[in-house]
Amino acid sequence: MITITLYQKAITCNGHANFSENGSDIYCAGVSAVIMSAMNWFQESDVAYEIADGLIKFKLVNDHPQNIYKLDLLKQQLRTFQQADFKKYIQIKESRKENYEK
Repeated sequence: MITITLYQKAITCNGHANFSENGSDIYCAGVSAVIMSAMNWFQESDVAYEIADGLIKFKLVNDHPQNIYKLDLLKQQLRTFQQADFKKYIQIKESRKENYEK
């Protein structure tokens, strides 16, 4: 299962959906596409991120209002994965914390 945690100024995405074989899993591809494309909205100096197999960590280091707005748009896109068809493969958690722990 993919677990996406939405923080005030960050997002983490852990795991694999295990819907189908590695490389052809539409759920993993969808989540990755949404997050990776949204990362291009930001200047490199405005964010910190880590990407590995089954892991994406993304946080704002410059909390300019425009960056907060962009992050909120990304969160809205990710919340669409809470639809019934996705719940078996993708879990969305909301955190009151500002960022994830190191």
